[in-house]
Amino acid sequence: MYTEETSLNNETRALVADTTSLSNLAFAQTTGLMKPTLQRGSTGQAVKELQQLLFDWGYYFGLIDGIFGVEVENAVKGYQHRVFLAEDGVVGSITWQALYSGAPVNMPIVMNGCSGNAVKIVQNVLKLNG
Repeated sequence: MYTEETSLNNETRALVADTTSLSNLAFAQTTGLMKPTLQRGSTGQAVKELQQLLFDWGYYFGLIDGIFGVEVENAVKGYQHRVFLAEDGVVGSITWQALYSGAPVNMPIVMNGCSGNAVKIVQNVLKLNG
């Protein structure tokens, strides 16, 4: 569970996201996802949130301790692979968006008759996955 207090027009509100429900996407879209960039060596509450999201998606099974180590980095890379992102192990805004939505973000639409690099990527993914 992620909780964040925000202040809007001198009114403080608590925003709560249940990391195991579909409310994540709505929460992410309404808050603009102002999350820090995380990488190996990062620590703190945001890393705990990352660990919980990765656990919920089935990519991380370690302690939820707020320490971004090798195991978390490998889980991030695995998740990035799943959603067609560069597998660099760094959690920036696009990776955060994908973690909250559970799906690829900023992907082009390809259909019968399309050509180009996006089609090549889809063909390679299909080939690799049989």
